[in-house]
Amino acid sequence: MEIFWREIGEFAVRINCLSEDRDRSVRRMFGARRPPDRIDPADSFELTIRHGCEANVQGLDTTVTKTPEGGWLFERPDYRLEISPDYRSADITYYDYIGLRCVLINWFSAVAARRNWGLVVHSSCVIHNGEAYLFAGYSGAGKTTVATISRPRGLLSDEASLVKLAPDQPPLVYDSPMRSSLLQPAPVRCAPLKAVYFLRKSPFIRIHKIAGSQAFLYLFDKIWYWPHDPALTAEMIRMSKRLVESVPAYGLEFQKNDLFWEAIS
Repeated sequence: MEIFWREIGEFAVRINCLSEDRDRSVRRMFGARRPPDRIDPADSFELTIRHGCEANVQGLDTTVTKTPEGGWLFERPDYRLEISPDYRSADITYYDYIGLRCVLINWFSAVAARRNWGLVVHSSCVIHNGEAYLFAGYSGAGKTTVATISRPRGLLSDEASLVKLAPDQPPLVYDSPMRSSLLQPAPVRCAPLKAVYFLRKSPFIRIHKIAGSQAFLYLFDKIWYWPHDPALTAEMIRMSKRLVESVPAYGLEFQKNDLFWEAIS
């Protein structure tokens, strides 16, 4: 077993990797990142990770059950996640990198909601002039494309953006280790969020403002979260409303080049 510490958002996480040599998927996700500068054992989290399970060849959905101890169990053929009642520790078994990433995204989403910390948004996030620009959309909308063609700008995420929503403070987006393909850590720990853009590929570049309830609806179905606790679901709704009230939201039609930056910045 190998034990190491990493930071996710603002939380120090102890990772127990149950293999003689750190598994390739775990190393791919966390290996390039430094441990947190400060570790408070009284306010940290623990993940025990092992390789196992099988391929999800039938495309089955995640099942959610409550454990006898009061925690939560999330299962699919390619992963198993058991969270303790206080959410401070979790046991993970996974088949491949995709399953591990999915488990960790949803685990952190539940922790962030329980702590009233923030949201995990299905999006990429690029740093431009010291500010974070968040590009949200379903799979295939162009999140990774936007992240790739925006280089050499720094990248906070390519799939799962960690957005902190503190009272009376602007939203902040933190470097996310839960990435799909663009694994290089961000050059900064976090950046203030400038705006949210909902993507659509197009032969043209067009931007239009999205406001009010429409912005909320566009955002809410882009939140990473496995519904299991009504109180946490209510917190997700509250924080989603706060996010769209805090920063402007736009629809963005874009070509497969970086010319859209001239229009949005």
